[in-house]
Amino acid sequence: MGNMIKETPIIDKEIHREAYAKINLFLNVVNRRADGYHNLEMVNARIDLADDLYFKIGGAQQITINSNDPYFLSNDNLLIRTARYLLNTYDSKQKVTIKIDKRIPPGGGLGGNSADAAAVIQGLNDLFGWRLSKATMTAIAVRFGADVPYCLSNSVALVKGIGDEVTELDVDLSCYKVLVVKPKIFVSTEEIFSRGDDIGFINYDIKPLLEAIKQKRPMDIVDQLHNSLEEITYLQYPKIRDIKAELVYNVGQKGVVMTGSGSTIIKLITEVTADISQYLSRYSDKYSINIYNFIEKTR
Repeated sequence: MGNMIKETPIIDKEIHREAYAKINLFLNVVNRRADGYHNLEMVNARIDLADDLYFKIGGAQQITINSNDPYFLSNDNLLIRTARYLLNTYDSKQKVTIKIDKRIPPGGGLGGNSADAAAVIQGLNDLFGWRLSKATMTAIAVRFGADVPYCLSNSVALVKGIGDEVTELDVDLSCYKVLVVKPKIFVSTEEIFSRGDDIGFINYDIKPLLEAIKQKRPMDIVDQLHNSLEEITYLQYPKIRDIKAELVYNVGQKGVVMTGSGSTIIKLITEVTADISQYLSRYSDKYSINIYNFIEKTR
């Protein structure tokens, strides 16, 4: 897993990590590999919706969780599995207490669990002074999902392979805000990929989007948003198709796409127009609708 230089941890210190939500500006399923994983092409970005995670040494058991979300109080979730693997691999005698203030809704394609898992990798590395290299953290991250390696960084990035090939992109998206429409529908990523394996995935060409980025034409990006999982998700959850249709009817088609495996629909906007204000007034009681900024690159 790479070389590790261990520091002596400071027992009473607390490490804080922000786990930012992820959106897919582009998602193409290239093929299914012999090992059952899928080769992907994605352009991912982070928005200023985040979970807050706090890490302290010690606790009643190997991993003690405090959270406002009951899901994390179980003994089998991605955060727990990631923390358990790290402790068992690098310092099995240690105990850690993790507090998580959950804000990213689950099952919506916003990468909340993946962002949390990445924050655990970085947080425990900082807390215990392991000095794990970026390559080592990426190798750990890919064990826990295709989005976790990307979530180790907060840049816009091209993500390929099984999520392990992450290349930061030089693009300024500050001209946009992101309208995020999240219905109360939980979508299982495993279910959508399994269904796609049965019926096939629609393939999209990533080159036009990458060319717009390379040529520094951010205003052209809205014409190149695609998601191979969209039609498959609509077959399983027709209501999500209806939600997208409502959004398109009220505020226009440009810059609208489903993120991840659903259920969230996003729209890139440059300003809050009268049509968008009317849409918010009409549908905010039915869905969780918010407007977020893209985050600037952080560590």
